[in-house]
Amino acid sequence: MSTSSFDLWTAALPEINHTINSSENNKYAFNRFKLIRIVLPFIIFPSIFVIIANCMICYAIIKKKELHTSTYYLMINRAISDCMIVIWSSAIIILHYYLALTNTSTSFLAITCKIAMFSDVAAFTASTFTLAAISIERYHTVLPSKPLKTSFFNTPLKLRMMAGFSWIAGISMAWPLIILTNVDPKNAWICNVAYFGPSFNITYVMILFCISFLLPAILIAISYFKIIQFLYRKNIVHSDQQYSRILAFRHNRQRHLNTIKMLILVTLGFMSTCLPIFLAYIAVSFSRRSLTDYLIQFNQNETSLVQLGLIFIIISCLLNPIIYLYYNYTIRTTVFTSCYPTHCSCIITKPRGAIKHSAVPKLTITRVLGSYDS
Repeated sequence: MSTSSFDLWTAALPEINHTINSSENNKYAFNRFKLIRIVLPFIIFPSIFVIIANCMICYAIIKKKELHTSTYYLMINRAISDCMIVIWSSAIIILHYYLALTNTSTSFLAITCKIAMFSDVAAFTASTFTLAAISIERYHTVLPSKPLKTSFFNTPLKLRMMAGFSWIAGISMAWPLIILTNVDPKNAWICNVAYFGPSFNITYVMILFCISFLLPAILIAISYFKIIQFLYRKNIVHSDQQYSRILAFRHNRQRHLNTIKMLILVTLGFMSTCLPIFLAYIAVSFSRRSLTDYLIQFNQNETSLVQLGLIFIIISCLLNPIIYLYYNYTIRTTVFTSCYPTHCSCIITKPRGAIKHSAVPKLTITRVLGSYDS
């Protein structure tokens, strides 16, 4: 095969002596991913569910005018990044399983590994930036510095710029993986992250961790802490100038709390499941080894746990639409009516005699075949 630019990408590092021959290496690779073989069929169905559920969430947000706010438009961008994370994380797991079975290194597999790793990290960075943008938007909405100040992203142009910036940042942070990722011919049972030296690997991984994870996490924590502190504040100044704002705050307090709870659960679930992956990459870079050389020192169970980190991210993306449906009544009813249009044509209204400020307002659901109170 003639030398090409691709050969430079996949060039092997200085050779490391191994005592494992070809047949033993195949057995070694297959044993390493025995647990992945068991759970692989269960990855497909959750991944399909995540994609369908996020598409339905986006449909509900676009259809309902009451959801046409900056927060929910940013949630559409988050849903898209979730789908991308699930698709490429599943692709990486399937690639690892195939490589473990065949233990072969080809140009096509190397390119596929590069694309999968690059796209996964880019989608993750876009997701964390979107979560940070949502927290900032909520902060400016719930705690306005001026009486008439509204959302921070109060124009379509700002929303489009924020969504575009999140993906540009993701691509910018992920492009070094195109160079780092390859398939090691000596251990072709995983998408390998090569080691080019401490000045490259350690520097890149730490910058990736700080920008894609740590910085958004700090912004999110500060924003939601101040929001919760404000929403649970008991001493509110009762001046004539602030009287209208106090009434608006009391009227919308529970709605803000439910929205904040929903967003905090989604954020905590996603960030907590992604943290072990970052810690693993940091450990690999500081070991001054490639990913395959680093995993060789582990036993079968430890290697399987490393691979399960990608599965935990898929589970986190699976929980996000469930949390949205549980906490948001409008999204839930829109999704339900779109799923069962022939069985239930619902018109949900408040009864005439309902108490305006009741904690749990009574709803009347009028159906095609009759009506009843719930």
